[in-house]
Amino acid sequence: MTLEKQRDLPRPLAPSPLRREGESIRADSPLHQGGEGLGVRRNGLILAALTGVLLLVAASRIVRLGGLEMNWDEVWSVWQTFGSPQDVLRWTPFDWPPLYFLTLAGWKALVGFFPLVLRYLSASAFLIGSACTYRAVRRIWGERAAFLSVLAYGAMGLSIFLSLVVRGYAFLLALTPLALWLTVRYFDRPTVRRAVVLALCLGAMFYIHFIAAFVFMLLGVYTLLVYRSIVWRWWLPGVIGGALAAPELIARWTTITNRTGYNATITLPPLPEALARTFASYAGPYAPGWAVLFVVAAVLLLFRRVHPSTLALLIWVAGPLPIYLFHSRLGLFQDIRYLWWVLPGLAFWMGVGLARLPRMAYGAVSAGLVIVLFLPAALDQYQSDVYHHREPFEANFKLLRQHMQVGDVLLIDPNCIQCAPPEAWTYFMRLYFPNGLQFVTSPEGHRRIWYVSRDWMQDPATKKALLEKHVASTFFGPPTFLFRLYEGPPDEQGVLFENGMRFHGAEIDGLTSPEGVTLLEGQRLRLRLWWSVDRPVERDYSTSIQVPSEANPVQLDGPPQVQDGPTATSQWTPGRYYIDERDVQLPYPMKPGHYTFFLTVYQWWDGTRIAAPGMGQDLLLPIQSMTITSWSHGW
Repeated sequence: MTLEKQRDLPRPLAPSPLRREGESIRADSPLHQGGEGLGVRRNGLILAALTGVLLLVAASRIVRLGGLEMNWDEVWSVWQTFGSPQDVLRWTPFDWPPLYFLTLAGWKALVGFFPLVLRYLSASAFLIGSACTYRAVRRIWGERAAFLSVLAYGAMGLSIFLSLVVRGYAFLLALTPLALWLTVRYFDRPTVRRAVVLALCLGAMFYIHFIAAFVFMLLGVYTLLVYRSIVWRWWLPGVIGGALAAPELIARWTTITNRTGYNATITLPPLPEALARTFASYAGPYAPGWAVLFVVAAVLLLFRRVHPSTLALLIWVAGPLPIYLFHSRLGLFQDIRYLWWVLPGLAFWMGVGLARLPRMAYGAVSAGLVIVLFLPAALDQYQSDVYHHREPFEANFKLLRQHMQVGDVLLIDPNCIQCAPPEAWTYFMRLYFPNGLQFVTSPEGHRRIWYVSRDWMQDPATKKALLEKHVASTFFGPPTFLFRLYEGPPDEQGVLFENGMRFHGAEIDGLTSPEGVTLLEGQRLRLRLWWSVDRPVERDYSTSIQVPSEANPVQLDGPPQVQDGPTATSQWTPGRYYIDERDVQLPYPMKPGHYTFFLTVYQWWDGTRIAAPGMGQDLLLPIQSMTITSWSHGW
């Protein structure tokens, strides 16, 4: 008898209340007694509800796409895709198969390599997995359990985190419920086509990560308990899947089996504490609430007739226990990423158990899970705990791009060489500075230097050299990965006034053109004047900044407005710079044309101006030119 003709095989012992694929409709069914409209309406409502749930799961990921820093494993995942498919295969890490990286390379070729669009690939894969969760649970345990399982699968903290990470875990979480669904379909009605599809699914999981083997074992346990005597039907998908996996298994066998020496050195906490921590990692910041749901589901499942499918679920959620006991051989318990395969079992367990609640309680739990989908999920904490990553590389590079000016250079503190791996620098440079950045090893000869350091480990010699001719300015990033700008004056030699004050040039914000800075009439700008003194100045002097204009001249008088030092020039000391920062409001209207800022230093008590080289007869020193554009006056 061929596989295609064997349609009278046993069904699972916990059947879905809905009609299954391949089943005939009884003559006395409501669908044959004028109930067609009722069935169509019910199916329409179910489809609408499922669509809404999947949209909520998708929205819960989309709103988080841009809020997570790339960790070094993610950077490496992208980094190894900058090449041909052959390069991707050569650069694949020794402990990963290549399928995910080849998929990521194809996605990157289509959409680019910004973190947000790369995370969208993982989120989309997980959304497919949510749909497969519905199909698998509905087929085995019914409609009510399916909806709750989808919500639980999407709302657990680790599930949210792994569905956004640029790694293969989201694909594994998507393929696991699909594999369960395909397994049930195959054993319900075995055909060669279904065996091939199931084998391809299992082969894809293996080629994404070797730990998918635990899912294969759990599927075997499920079929052994539910289908019993026909479990031998695994031979066909097993042979096909084994043939697919054999080349990679042979090539990586040494890597897979040579972990025991390192594993024996890892100390684990006592079993109760270890299991509690693991559950908290699955659940996320709302672990107590998830624990209550888990226990209620257990009571509803275990204190009634226990079906074989329920026993299979119990083995699934108890998966961390043998991993803990055999840790010295497996070496997987210390990292929650290696236990991702328990997540679907937890979601199924809670969905199937809580589906037995009364209608009002069922609705309250469903609404609560929808809310949890959008509550803070402590993603940064997962990033730190799972990947031991704290440096905000992406955030720092975004700010660096905003503040960077032509001619700026980067100086990495010698004690911060290991702040980030080389591929991270290269990846983010290609992302935010495709024309490259200039790195230097000494501040000599550079006016604006971005100094990257660990704040408490700065090299004393490097810091001293920076402060000799530069002033600390804008900074961002945490102390572990601090970016700080050190600025030198526009004119290091400067202009010496007769009273001992030395002017080192002016800066103005704006767009630089061949004729200077281009501004709009009425625009507000910040003017920065650099000063030092060659000798102590005996008196307090004032400055005057002027922009001559026929209609609305600009003039700002008063003592220097130094932000991080004294405004009284008599308190200035040689050997350091003082930056006088002024907010200037250009007049409106203002005729288009070329204008010049002039500077003079004067005695505030009698108005006497102090002379300096380069001044005209009016003792005004030109310091900055600008071009004004004006629509109100035409061009």
